[in-house]
Amino acid sequence: MNKRFAATSILVALGLTACSDVQVENQPRNQVQEYQVQKSSAAETSAVAGALTQTQLQQLGDTLAVTYRVVTNIPDEQCNKALADGRCFVAEIDFVPGVNLASHDWAIYFSQMRPVQSIEGNEFTITHIKGDLYRISPTAAFTGFNQGVKKTLRFRSELWQLAETDAMPNYYLAAEHLAPVLIASTQVSQDTETRLELRPYVESYTDMVKQYRRTETDKLAPADAAQLFITNQSVSENAALAVNTIIPTPQKVQLHSSDKSVSLTSGIKLEYQKDNPEQPAQVAAALARLARLGVAESTRGLAVKLVSQDGAEGSYRLDIQQSGIVIAASDAAGYSYALSSLASLLDIQNLNVNAMTIEDSPRYPFRGMHIDVARNFHSTQLILDLLDQMAAYKLNKLHLHMADDEGWRLEIDGLPELTDIGSKRCHDLEENTCLLPQLGSGPFADTSVNGFYSKQDYINIVKYAEARQIQVIPSMDMPGHSRAAIKSMELRFRKLQAQEVEGTTNTLVQVVASVDKPSSNAVKSLDAGARQLQVEGKIPQLSNICYPIPRTPRSIRQCSITTTIHLTFVWSRLITLLKK
Repeated sequence: MNKRFAATSILVALGLTACSDVQVENQPRNQVQEYQVQKSSAAETSAVAGALTQTQLQQLGDTLAVTYRVVTNIPDEQCNKALADGRCFVAEIDFVPGVNLASHDWAIYFSQMRPVQSIEGNEFTITHIKGDLYRISPTAAFTGFNQGVKKTLRFRSELWQLAETDAMPNYYLAAEHLAPVLIASTQVSQDTETRLELRPYVESYTDMVKQYRRTETDKLAPADAAQLFITNQSVSENAALAVNTIIPTPQKVQLHSSDKSVSLTSGIKLEYQKDNPEQPAQVAAALARLARLGVAESTRGLAVKLVSQDGAEGSYRLDIQQSGIVIAASDAAGYSYALSSLASLLDIQNLNVNAMTIEDSPRYPFRGMHIDVARNFHSTQLILDLLDQMAAYKLNKLHLHMADDEGWRLEIDGLPELTDIGSKRCHDLEENTCLLPQLGSGPFADTSVNGFYSKQDYINIVKYAEARQIQVIPSMDMPGHSRAAIKSMELRFRKLQAQEVEGTTNTLVQVVASVDKPSSNAVKSLDAGARQLQVEGKIPQLSNICYPIPRTPRSIRQCSITTTIHLTFVWSRLITLLKK
């Protein structure tokens, strides 16, 4: 198993990076850009008020009150007409310190989804680091923080910002030779009643014209409480309408009796087909959900007989009578869906259902759910809980997005850097221990947005899904949106280069054109890594994946197509191996 997984894993990484030389670099917005209103002389810049201590930095982070507001989404004359069709919005960040601080030796890092165009004022600069990460630095004109005295940074960013949730959390302070400090006021909180996420540092939107309209002609009404009330006037509050209702709605429902309920208080007794020994395992997950609702298997329970019928995939017939329940289906999905429908009909107050017959089959072969764990990681348990809910509503495809610019989330044999580096974001500007913070992830690696699935975690997810008739579709963005993989492989290249790994004549990747860019190191590192794994006997000899003709745009496109086809094959092979 390990050797097969290693072979598959190296191919995944090769598919992601074979064409990285022509895809990753030369992105203008990824270059460091500094927006500064006026230049300062060297003498002014060096005028500092003494070395900053860790205690001072911590005190500032603990007490600095930050408020973010969108002033207007309607572009003004100062918008850069050459960018984003001349669209921009004006935003402000207020800083109210709880302590006095004269030092200039600090910076604030924060995530801003829309690229910054310009700033107003002369006390701060905003520097674009990478992606949505920006740095706010004091200039020589900075007069220091005085306790309780507000300073405001006003700036313009591209396009618009129509939602309060667009203002990313977890601003943090950093200074040379000091540990970063999270600014406490920019952390998210949770509503005690709704448990929805709250962002107390964001000023509420109150101006319907300036904050909710993108242009003067924008007539879209915001979905505020008043608008939602009007929209929902046609929705009935009659609870009786939910009785005998199943989501999704079955194709055919015939109600036999609404006054003589079928009681399941004694549980149910399954009568499996004798010629299908795997049937108990196939419906175990659906039975477990019924048990959680109070209807467990019992020798004294109402008989539930499983029989065969011809029909489309997932189709079933559920017949509920006083004398017993009969489920007819053609496959495991049909039997499980019928049991899910039974659970939906159950009155959990008295464990009764009405006598009825239901005939149903899926309207769509692909009934999917997508979850992005690449940008922000979610635990294995959350994925398992999600699969349970998907099964309850007869969904059959989980698109599990595990790799993007912001993270790599799957353990790969032979390439530990993918998860050692690519699964974490923290304040390491050289990216030797983690990726740069993005999407308000903050400066620390030990947070819930960081992490990865071990091989066993992923096997458990696939098996758990299969038991609920759900296919897991693994998704790894490539050749674009592969920064996490590329930065991990660049580090691997540097490590292998330092170790002076000896190669062999049998190589996995032939680099036809050598491009003098950092991204080419990803391919080089894979070449060196593949050689080493071959020497160790961990992977077989394979033919070349990608043969780009130097500096030919057509070959670049062909290379990308080849890589995409190859990656599809790899994941098909991976799923096959996991099922064994």
